Amino acid sequence: MPPPDLIADYLDALTYELRFDPALAHRVRQEVEDHLRQSADEANDCTAPPEAQLRAIARFGDQRAIARQYAPTALLAQSRRAGIVVLLVLAGIYAMMKGRLAWYGFTQWSLSPDVAAIVATGFSVVRWVFIIAVSLAVVGAAYVGSRQPMQKFDSGCHRQLLCCVAFCASAAVALLIAIGLDGIMLGLRMAGREPSTIVVVPIFSMVVEASLGILLVRTVAEAIQRTVAARALLLPDN
Repeated sequence: MPPPDLIADYLDALTYELRFDPALAHRVRQEVEDHLRQSADEANDCTAPPEAQLRAIARFGDQRAIARQYAPTALLAQSRRAGIVVLLVLAGIYAMMKGRLAWYGFTQWSLSPDVAAIVATGFSVVRWVFIIAVSLAVVGAAYVGSRQPMQKFDSGCHRQLLCCVAFCASAAVALLIAIGLDGIMLGLRMAGREPSTIVVVPIFSMVVEASLGILLVRTVAEAIQRTVAARALLLPDN
């Protein structure tokens, strides 16, 4: 029976503690494995392999303590990336909205009085929702950009990171509402209209908006999931 690979078990535990950043976990695992294997091999001449691995692991330190060292910088970087995605999605959705309105004017897309009144009201709501989204995104970007990685990952650091993610999530919710209302208004414009090439541009712009919305949801959900997962690092060491 082969001897247990204590280093592999240690690396698995370290990877789990670093699950808030899979790319970082993969990179750190490789670096730590190289170090531990080399250290254990150097001690094999005078010590049995299991004992050599145990000593190398003991010298390197606790997995959770190592993960705590990486958490502040890695999680803040993730929050900043999420904030950048929110701003880029905002710009993209704004461009699609303005382009669609310009297309309506260019093609002289007429509406019945009843539909025109509903669309005008909907557009007013979308505009205010979009303004709210922009305000949240700008304030969030300013807040995230002003944060500096803390030296220690504690409850205060975690609350700060949650606040960063909360701004991104709030702006994302407002943007998703705006996208949904945009889709409803496009549906009202197209209701009862004969199929024609005129509708290609608005439909394409709506598909782009929906794609941006999916990207936004994935990015913000991932940031929330990873920040919440990092909470386990606040638990006391065994």
